[in-house]
Amino acid sequence: KSGPDAILDLNFCSTQDNMFATVGKRGVVFWTIGSGTLTSKKGIFGSHKMTDMYCCEWLSNGQCITGGLNGQVYVWSGNQCTKEIKAHTGLVSTISAIPGGVVTGGKDNVLIVYTEDFKELRRMKVPALPKALDQNGQGDFVVGLRDGSIIEFIDSKQPKLLMASHSDGEAWGLDVCPQTGLIVSVADDNKIMVWDPKARRCVGTGTINEKAGPKPRTMGAS
Repeated sequence: KSGPDAILDLNFCSTQDNMFATVGKRGVVFWTIGSGTLTSKKGIFGSHKMTDMYCCEWLSNGQCITGGLNGQVYVWSGNQCTKEIKAHTGLVSTISAIPGGVVTGGKDNVLIVYTEDFKELRRMKVPALPKALDQNGQGDFVVGLRDGSIIEFIDSKQPKLLMASHSDGEAWGLDVCPQTGLIVSVADDNKIMVWDPKARRCVGTGTINEKAGPKPRTMGAS
């Protein structure tokens, strides 16, 4: 048991197989596995602003980086914070290390590509909150968004939409067009979506109401 607070992310160290970090309320904890037991050290902010942490990643040099609810990226050596970088407006929702750099995503619906020493290379707007990032070791990466879509970035070119979906509540309406065979669906997320079952992909989207209705209940049917 790590404590009373939720763990929002965890990641193993890039240079030490027996070390990992967890993040959540009030910061980051560094864990070491040894002789069947776990020992922990809390991250020390020092002169840097303390905040809740949402995500963590390790650079190839063994430094840990974490994304804060205040939009800052924090850099750690051991359990000491050595640097903070203003990255996003609102929380840093996801971080991924790529060869020679770092990609961050935030509540401002922006992806930022940095060098490993945090010089900004590129800033990209995406349609919704980035929830998850991963990369293939060659600089290409994919991002999963809060609206249910997955986008691929290859060689820093224009993004390619890999997948779209409904993203809130339940899907309540579905019909098949007798002329084209296309499928139409509607859901609590205020979207109407058109699907090509042969291509297995979404071929069109629209908004049902310009002013969205109340959010669906989190428990039970809407």
